[in-house]
Amino acid sequence: MTESCGSGLVFAAETTRCSSFRQTASRELSHTSSLTVAPRERIYREKLDGHSLKELAQEQHCYESCARKWWRVGRDQGLNGLHYTRRARSVPGILSSFDPIVAEHALACKRQHPKRGTTRILRNLTNDQGLTGRALPKRSSLAEFFHQVCPELLQSYHCPPPPPRARHVHELWQMDSKEHVVLQDGNIATVLDVHEPVACIFLGSYAHAVQTERSWRKLTPRETRIDLRTVFSEFGRLVRLQTDRGSLYGRPGPEVFPTLFTSWLLGIGNQHHFGRPNQPSDQPQVERGQLPLFDWMTQPTPAQNLASLQADSDIARYKHNAVFPSYAGDCRGGIPLQVHPEVLQIQQPYHPTAELTLFSLTRVDHFLG
Repeated sequence: MTESCGSGLVFAAETTRCSSFRQTASRELSHTSSLTVAPRERIYREKLDGHSLKELAQEQHCYESCARKWWRVGRDQGLNGLHYTRRARSVPGILSSFDPIVAEHALACKRQHPKRGTTRILRNLTNDQGLTGRALPKRSSLAEFFHQVCPELLQSYHCPPPPPRARHVHELWQMDSKEHVVLQDGNIATVLDVHEPVACIFLGSYAHAVQTERSWRKLTPRETRIDLRTVFSEFGRLVRLQTDRGSLYGRPGPEVFPTLFTSWLLGIGNQHHFGRPNQPSDQPQVERGQLPLFDWMTQPTPAQNLASLQADSDIARYKHNAVFPSYAGDCRGGIPLQVHPEVLQIQQPYHPTAELTLFSLTRVDHFLG
């Protein structure tokens, strides 16, 4: 036990002595490791005379690697290379590697047009005659430059909250369009689908001819209202309707002025909800349900014309709702209409001829106000 303790003390003393020696040697060499021009030339000339680099390093009180470095510089570049001095460190900054006038023009353009994005400002710099022939930064570097220099000019973006989720049948419907459906006769159609997400039932599926002289078009508000009136007549008037942010539907009222479609829904007592930008998962039931529906309609070949497409759509919707089992929603492998027969119970009756009596401008004015 005593021998073990003695050995430990000796080992600790040796370790401390070695560490102290390394620190002392480091302090002695640290202040001379960066040689001036005269010692560099002496190392070069004496190495030519046959002296070793180890001897020259000890003589100049520097590391052997430092002596080797300046010997190689003198050998490759001559005496002029030994007069090299380290270049001053560049001014730190995102655009420090570019001409200073680039940062000045970019900041001036951002201050003049604070709502313009980085891509558009970079395009303005490309067309700027004062920057002709000068290298320009990437979009990411320019965006980081604005974040560092002028964060107060950046537009803050707040992602809107997700739309509400339906918990009961007929509490909220989802509506989406299947566009660019090419028929065998060469025409193009769009199918508008109205879906009940809780019961996993397609309430309506309507085909529209959208072929134009050169391409195809979007659905019009009038075509959409006609389809919804048909669904209202069969299943009753809904409480809330959810759509994406297509040009027909617009965007929520706090962001832009409401469209005529939104105002029409408000007038008849319905609420219009929107999904978030670029978030098709906000209404997954109708998006996912369209896949098997169109697989049945387009197999083995596409529909011949618009009339056959509508007939195939009616058959596919009937099979989806009343024949085939489904695992979507809470059906759990059952047939949707058998699991949720309450879908057929009309809670708020609707008839197109009574719409003028039902429509209320007071609700629209209250919403706009």
